This record gives sequence, C-alpha cells and structure tokens, in this order.
Amino acid sequence: MEKQIQQLSESTDLATKQMLQSVLNKKRKYERYKKNCFRWQMFTLTGGMAFFLYFYQFIVVPNGSDIGFMLGQLVGSAFHFFIILTIGAGYATSHYYKKKEEKYEKEYHGLRTEIIRKSSELWPQPYHWKKRGEVYDMMKKDFDINLYFESK
Repeated sequence: MEKQIQQLSESTDLATKQMLQSVLNKKRKYERYKKNCFRWQMFTLTGGMAFFLYFYQFIVVPNGSDIGFMLGQLVGSAFHFFIILTIGAGYATSHYYKKKEEKYEKEYHGLRTEIIRKSSELWPQPYHWKKRGEVYDMMKKDFDINLYFESK
C-alpha cells in the first residue's frame, strides 16, 4: 500500500484505504497500457511509412508502371515479406494493447465513480465527512486522481 494512503487519518477506515489503493493500481495499469499502445502505434506507423518510402523509391520509381513486376518484387522477396510481417505484428500488438487500455480505463473509471457515489457511506459522520476533502485533495495532488466529480 502506498505510504500516503497508509498515513491517512483514523477518519478513513481500512476498507476505504484498500479502495483508494485499488483505484491507484487500476490507474497505473491503465497508464502503462496507454503508453505501450502509443509506442507500438508509433512503431507501426514509422515502420509502415519507412517501408512505403523504400518501396516507392527503389521498386516503383525505377520500374515505372509495370505492376506485375512490382507485385512480384513485393511478394517474392523474403526481406519484403519479413518487413510486412513485422509491420503486421506491430499493428496486432498495438491493437492488443489498445484493448487492454480500454479495459483498464473502464475498470479505473468504474472504481473511481464507485468511490464518489459511496462517499457518504465511507465517511458517514460529519467529522469524517470534513476529512474526506483532505483525502480527495491528497489523491488529486499526489496521484492525479480526481474524486470530486464523476466525469472523466
């Protein structure tokens, strides 16, 4: 458990601390998958553009409009096949990370809104309710998790 969450006052019970830690873990996973997805998308885009420029410069331009020769070069060369396979694998990997990113984003926002909706149950007494603002401020300041509003 994070040090800041452990050091919360007695107005925050253990179950609430566990919920705060859980929402933090979901956010970190979401951000990790988002970063990985972006990296693989950029790899695929750059690789695809570089291959297109290479193919255009060294296959299309020297051979004019002979489409049969160009397709033969594209399909017949093991190097071209390997590059196309690598670009396809990059696209598939970025698609995988995008699905994971969407899954963890949904879980993160679901848990975050659950904390917001249950805040009256998590901090039931007026004294504890005032301390709730301190917890929300700490989560916003230290972890950039907004618990004041349900919208993203």
